[in-house]
Amino acid sequence: IKYTPTGGRIAVQVRHDPAAAEVGVPVSDTGIGIPEECLAQIFDRFYRVERKVHTIKGTGLGLTIVKKIVEEHNGRVGVKSALGEGSTFSIYLPAEPQPEGPAQAPGTSGAVQAGDQEAGRLSVGA
Repeated sequence: IKYTPTGGRIAVQVRHDPAAAEVGVPVSDTGIGIPEECLAQIFDRFYRVERKVHTIKGTGLGLTIVKKIVEEHNGRVGVKSALGEGSTFSIYLPAEPQPEGPAQAPGTSGAVQAGDQEAGRLSVGA
């Protein structure tokens, strides 16, 4: 949200990959993007792209903390980005087998779209 301009879009999805026994949560935006040469350091403590792309304030700790928490849960984090087009940050966490039932079919994904933000509601669609 911080790096997406007014009128931009943010999409959150949840994907179950039974073959990999994991759940992926990609978060994509239409923000400012990250230069390719910066992607290798983006999860390093205190690393900032600031002077290269923007002047938005921050400490350079947010992505480091996210990566540490995800890894503590035996997961992994990934990023894809194009300068001027936006970024997709994804977390992948191990998925335990679930009993069969009326839940969403394996291998499908559900999209979460911003709903009534003041009421704190989100709408979920397949």
